Amino acid sequence: MANLLPIIVLAVVLLLVLAFWVPLWLMRLRAGRPAPDLGDVSEGGTEAREQRYFYFYGPRCGQCREVTPLVDALAARGEKVVKLDITHSPGLAHRFGVRVVPAVIRVEGNCLIKVLVGPSIRRQLKALLAVPK
Repeated sequence: MANLLPIIVLAVVLLLVLAFWVPLWLMRLRAGRPAPDLGDVSEGGTEAREQRYFYFYGPRCGQCREVTPLVDALAARGEKVVKLDITHSPGLAHRFGVRVVPAVIRVEGNCLIKVLVGPSIRRQLKALLAVPK
C-alpha cells in the first residue's frame, strides 16, 4: 500500500492541473472561429460587423473584480465593450464557449479574433491599453 501512495498523489495532482488548464486551452482554441449569432446583443444591424469586445464575468469572482477596471478603461478609450454577467446570460456564455471567467473576447466582423482568459488576462489587457488607438 505504501508503494501506491506516491502514484495516487501524482494522479490527484495531475487531475487537478488538467481540471484547471483544459478549460483555458479549449477557450483559447476558439480564436479564429466564427462568432455566434449576436442578434440578441446588437442594438442595430450594422454593429454586428464592427469590432467589439465581450467581457464575461461573475459577480463572486475575485479575479473579475481586478479585471473590471481594465475593461472599463478599454470602454473609456472608445472601444465597444459589452459586459455580460454569466449568471444573467448563461446561454450567451455557452454560445461563445466561455468556461472560465473573467474572459474577454474580441469579435471583429463575424469572427472571434482574440480570446483573453486565464492568469495572464490582466497583463494582456494592460498591453492592449498601452497600444495607442
